[in-house]
Amino acid sequence: SSLNWTAIGNGSQVIVIYMGMKHIGQISSALIAAGRSKSEPVAVVTSATTNQQNVLETTLGTVEADIIKAGVEPPSIICIGQAVRMRDVLNWQAQADGIAPSNLDPLGRGRPAETA
Repeated sequence: SSLNWTAIGNGSQVIVIYMGMKHIGQISSALIAAGRSKSEPVAVVTSATTNQQNVLETTLGTVEADIIKAGVEPPSIICIGQAVRMRDVLNWQAQADGIAPSNLDPLGRGRPAETA
């Protein structure tokens, strides 16, 4: 590959990939080989910002199999990193339905996420 996966893996705590589902197996393997943890959180978002939005939460080590198992189809945005843990706090669909976040400190910082 012409990509420097070590630089990509170490360059940011959060990696966002547009239209990457076709190659997610190669991408996740390369990031793990470059030092990212297999247990690192991943969110695969389809139909973002619409009423049909769907989010698959998984890990870097199982993302490819979980996409297949869930039948998730492109197009998508894939987010890799601890920021995925913020999903519950940022879940506008649930909040619009009156469902409050279940964990206001998803990153374990000792204070609610909205004061970050």
